[in-house]
Amino acid sequence: MISPKQFNLIGPASSYGGLGVITREYARALIGVHHSVSIYDVDIGAGRSGLDLSLQRHFVDNLENLPEGINIWVLGGPVVNDFATVLCRSDSLKGSFNVAFVWWELPDVPQLWTIGLRA
Repeated sequence: MISPKQFNLIGPASSYGGLGVITREYARALIGVHHSVSIYDVDIGAGRSGLDLSLQRHFVDNLENLPEGINIWVLGGPVVNDFATVLCRSDSLKGSFNVAFVWWELPDVPQLWTIGLRA
């Protein structure tokens, strides 16, 4: 059974980029109203990860170590299909409730990205 008080954030939590800020703010908002939060810090490359470790005590080292709960994915639009592939291949995530907050800076969602959203 999914616990409504356990939230798992999956995103670039240690990045100084916009998605990192959003991931940290979601975490702080949930912690602020007394929910349990675990974070899987996604390395977005280009030396942008590992820069803000303010929530490191909530980090887990792999997706399989996330507790049962609600998984909140913080994603940039171009990686939606990668997200769907990971989700579909991970036995530990299949039984969880998964929510994707997808961010992009285009007026319309490109057709290619919608393939992953249908998974």
